[in-house]
Amino acid sequence: MLCRIMLSELSAIRPAPVLAFAQGLTEYPIHCAPNQVIPSASEVTDTALSAANTNTAGTKNNYQVDMTVGFARAPDVGELALSSDLAAGLNALLALQCAALQAAMVPLFAIPTTMACELGSAGHHLVLSYGDNTTLTSASLLSSLSACAKIALTISRRAAEAPADLSSFYDQLASTVFTLPGMNNPAHGGSLIHVLRAAWEAGVPFYSRGHGVFQLGQGALSRLVERSATDADSAMGAKITQRKALTAMLLRDAGLPVPKHFAAETRDQAVAAARALGFPLVAKPVDRDRGEGVTVDLQNEAAVLAAFDMAYSVSSLKRVLIERQVDGVCHRILINAGKQLYAVKRWPLGFWGDAKNTVNELFERELAIHHAKPPWLRKPFVALDALARSTLQRQGLASNSVPLKGQFVALRPIESTADGGVSEDVTTVIHPDNIDIAVRAAEVLQLERAGIDLMTTDISRPWHETGGVILEANYAPSLGTGAVSRRYLPVLIEQMMPKQGRISVTWIEDDLQLARRCHQDLCSQGQAAWLVSQDQILTPQGAVCVLATDAMLASVKALLFQRDVVHLVLVAEGTMLSRIRSTLDL
Repeated sequence: MLCRIMLSELSAIRPAPVLAFAQGLTEYPIHCAPNQVIPSASEVTDTALSAANTNTAGTKNNYQVDMTVGFARAPDVGELALSSDLAAGLNALLALQCAALQAAMVPLFAIPTTMACELGSAGHHLVLSYGDNTTLTSASLLSSLSACAKIALTISRRAAEAPADLSSFYDQLASTVFTLPGMNNPAHGGSLIHVLRAAWEAGVPFYSRGHGVFQLGQGALSRLVERSATDADSAMGAKITQRKALTAMLLRDAGLPVPKHFAAETRDQAVAAARALGFPLVAKPVDRDRGEGVTVDLQNEAAVLAAFDMAYSVSSLKRVLIERQVDGVCHRILINAGKQLYAVKRWPLGFWGDAKNTVNELFERELAIHHAKPPWLRKPFVALDALARSTLQRQGLASNSVPLKGQFVALRPIESTADGGVSEDVTTVIHPDNIDIAVRAAEVLQLERAGIDLMTTDISRPWHETGGVILEANYAPSLGTGAVSRRYLPVLIEQMMPKQGRISVTWIEDDLQLARRCHQDLCSQGQAAWLVSQDQILTPQGAVCVLATDAMLASVKALLFQRDVVHLVLVAEGTMLSRIRSTLDL
């Protein structure tokens, strides 16, 4: 997507503080361009102008995008080498936009390329090339760049003063960039933005298919993803995992260890279940995940009733599992395509002692780190409330206690999405028998990717020695939301995307006869090659394929979505081939 932009005062932007602020907006490094040398022209070429106002379907957009960039000096003839101040200011601004859009869950991972400089009657213009997969319109891209320019200039003016209160800039981003159309799409949140980032870093092309569904790779090498789910996850498995009792029954029938439980729809049934199972117990809704509505360590009937009421209130089905509690800590085993990707020990919200500071001092230190981050990067964190104090008491601690070095201090009884937690990587120490039951659980539920939660006292020992049980099986498990998980995303992408997900493409400029011979040779070798020209599409069998598209670019894009396309032979004039290559990342 090409955009002509209009900005001023780029030389007034101070790169260092702007880049520092930008880097703090996201958990990933921002890739900045070096000082750029940009071709100058008296006017942008017809191709650039057409592309700037044409969408990927080849139809005209009904809005005009035109902004001016002011320069401190006149351009040289032939090439315009941006002054160091101007280039640094431009790069810092584009880096800030890139970081801000990532914070708004827009998959833009590299700053746009400056394609050309134009000298016009109104001043100088820059033509910027954004990826075709940003999911934003040109209007939103330009509005976000304008908003980021105001923030960059404000940061630059205040840089010489005392350290600025960053919360005001966070608020400014939230009220401007984050409210633009296409920003903060919930469908892009959670795991998806991290999966797309890992794909981008691995050189895997990706394309938005709408409503939070993305395609990784091209043609025969393509896969669909939504959150962390894939096109190989069965719809039946996804539905079953939303019902804890049904999941447990299927796993039990498959010979896998699950805790004993009863389903209760009334308070009387909850009490009867408690008497049959014995204490301690766990209560949880049958149709919620990520720890919602779960209460553990229930020691008497009064506690069971209170826990039942809470779980019942959040259950859509109005059913609650009363479950015998199993000793140990919950471990998440992430299964991908029949293999373990990683395993983590899921500590509840808390921190580690250092043998120097009290619980209260350690808590205040963690709280300061927490509040220094932008709101969208903050993990759930609680006060030292009644539940935290009772959790501390069960560990033999109080707010004035000094924990031992390396001692974990829990502020909550269990890890949950609502309260957060701490993950410890145990991938290299997990016992093979524990991996085996996790793999089998995913297979029983017909899920290519699943998060299997195993409760055990020691993950390095087999489950049948420790009395370990599978607590849950999760469809579309969280991926990349924690530091441990992010470390394994490159492995996940490598497993999913052979050859970087890229099909073979033969480029032929203005020679249809040569293209036809090449297409025939490839097909005779058994390759599923498709020929695409400005006027026609030929299948591997040599038949004419008619698509509901009105331009070659749209036709090529459509073929990238087909699983029977292994090789493309593209023939057109050079400008069109260049546009197809850059727009579709071929």
